[in-house]
Amino acid sequence: MVSPTVINEFRLGFSGNHTATSFAIQASQAANELGLTNLPGPVPAGDTEPNFRIRGFQNTGGQASNLAKNGTTQLLDTVTWTKGSHSMKFGADYRYLTGLYTNVFATLRLGSYAFNGSVMSALLGPGAGTPFASFLLGYPDSTTIATVLQADTHAYASHYGFFAQDDWKVSRSLTINYGLRYEYQPMFLDRLNNLATFLPNYTATVNGAAVHGAVVVPNQQTLAIIDPGFSQSILPTPILTAAQAGIPSSLRYSQKTDFAPRIGFAWRPFNDDKTVLRGGYGRFIEALLGSAVLDAWAVESSDVGVFKNSLANGTPTYQFPYSYPSNIAQPGTQSFDLANDIHYKDPFVQEWDLTVERDLGAGVSMRLSYDGNHASNLGVIENLNQVHTNTVGFATANAAAPYPVFDYIYYQTNAGFSNYNAFTAAVQKRFSFGLQFQSSYIYARNLSNAGGYDPTTTFAGEGGGTISDPYNPGLDYGNVNYTRRNRFLTTFLYELPFGKGKPYLSGGNGLVGRLAGGWELAGVLLFQGGPFMTVLAPGDPSGTGFNQLVSDSRADTVSGVSPYGGQSLNQWINPNAFVAPVNNIGRFGDSSVGGVVGPGTQAVSLSLFKTTYITERIGMKIGVSAANLFNHPNYAPPGNLEIGAPGFASITSLQAAEAGGPRQLQLTARIDF
Repeated sequence: MVSPTVINEFRLGFSGNHTATSFAIQASQAANELGLTNLPGPVPAGDTEPNFRIRGFQNTGGQASNLAKNGTTQLLDTVTWTKGSHSMKFGADYRYLTGLYTNVFATLRLGSYAFNGSVMSALLGPGAGTPFASFLLGYPDSTTIATVLQADTHAYASHYGFFAQDDWKVSRSLTINYGLRYEYQPMFLDRLNNLATFLPNYTATVNGAAVHGAVVVPNQQTLAIIDPGFSQSILPTPILTAAQAGIPSSLRYSQKTDFAPRIGFAWRPFNDDKTVLRGGYGRFIEALLGSAVLDAWAVESSDVGVFKNSLANGTPTYQFPYSYPSNIAQPGTQSFDLANDIHYKDPFVQEWDLTVERDLGAGVSMRLSYDGNHASNLGVIENLNQVHTNTVGFATANAAAPYPVFDYIYYQTNAGFSNYNAFTAAVQKRFSFGLQFQSSYIYARNLSNAGGYDPTTTFAGEGGGTISDPYNPGLDYGNVNYTRRNRFLTTFLYELPFGKGKPYLSGGNGLVGRLAGGWELAGVLLFQGGPFMTVLAPGDPSGTGFNQLVSDSRADTVSGVSPYGGQSLNQWINPNAFVAPVNNIGRFGDSSVGGVVGPGTQAVSLSLFKTTYITERIGMKIGVSAANLFNHPNYAPPGNLEIGAPGFASITSLQAAEAGGPRQLQLTARIDF
């Protein structure tokens, strides 16, 4: 305390985590057992296995051992100054962040092999080849394989924040809160200088030929760790240092305009303590963390080649185990994974809310709320080398790709956005007369394109998902999968009215009193809709080759056919409501992101406990609790949502979260003294 009206608070904190991941199969063992004895580079250290991606089946492999370590050291100082009706706060926030990432592209150094049956169909006739038959014969439709010269990166950054705010009690019934925060979050640097990015707008003339695009690395030290295969495969694309390109050595212009205003109010309109109206608005900045480093991690010190299979004299050019050329440094095959927009802006969210609360008496209150937000500059991943939608087909259109010496260039940029609106009605009773409860209903709409063409059932990372069309980012705007449209939740605790001090059997003595009193019934009641899901289809209707990167895209809808007709566990989604669009029709499938709803949740969980005192100082508590008491089957969403694939939309498991799994009973006994 500086004075009775000024208080200074200083905090120092550290958080971090170390993870080491390993698997049962060593990379050397997997290579020997599968006959991968002629790899283009050394077998990676540790555990990994090849990744076999058979359309319609679960992937195998794609895992590797690695070591990761990150940490945040924070210094926070806040000064609070109370003066009259104002309570003002001023402060500064400093954070030092570190991140160690190892074993880059380990999952690709034994190869990733995609089987969709296209090569076999070309060999045997349309529709004659199947993905699984292609796998059995060892005819991959494409292979991705990598060599790595420097596998690690060790990044660090310093982030800064400053803020000022004021709680102003205007009158007995009105309080206003307002403030401003400023943040500066510079891009991460790497102690190993093992970073790279891509300049899409760079143009030059090399040996009389026009060159479009350039690779940029932090400094001269990075030039010593460039994989020769990488530089050979992208010729004549230049590799520049940041100084030569005229950009920061961090490979990004860090944003310096991150101002975040906040304002809110609390008003009692009837000059009593029964009704309160609250509202507010705020702008919140998202600090870029891991993706800022992971995008650029070791791209230049690795050669990641993508090789598409074809027929030569009636025989597949590539056959397992050597489904790639002896020299993988081939023009037009390089995978740039990933590049970061040098003008990448810090994402931000604008939030607003309005709430009315009313005391209904008897310890019961009601709340009605509207909450909304709009997020801008969210990260998404796009392919810089993707051609426009067309009807001539990818093989023809790809000749005019923006960067023909690359296969694809994954690029993180600010093309994502989202909108959230929700209404909440809640009733709460404080504990009295042996009862307390809280009950709420939420109706929510959450729409975004940041999850990409096929969002998963979890939160998208800060880098975002892969979008279908970089020329039309809004094409993937749809329901966010993990937001439930409707959700009802009630929790309660009730002391049964028996025993000493209760309405019934209060005069019971001895054994009767002990048995009748001290019982509590508690419960959680949850009823909610299911997650949103996206239906996929094989093929390339857009003619852009998008499916060659991700194996599928979205399906077409069939007009007038319900996606839930004939719903069963074997087919949660009606397959007649969707169809695989024809190749090269110049557009993507018209089904929307999050266009169908998965299984909901109904779970009633109850606990019954009794507390009795053996002596004044020793008590015993016994009871039983049941999760999902009525054993209502709450099914997990179907895993395979590609139309036409085996097991389409079939449900194979139950939910596990929020007590939605099979009924579980638990007996409890505890002695307190």
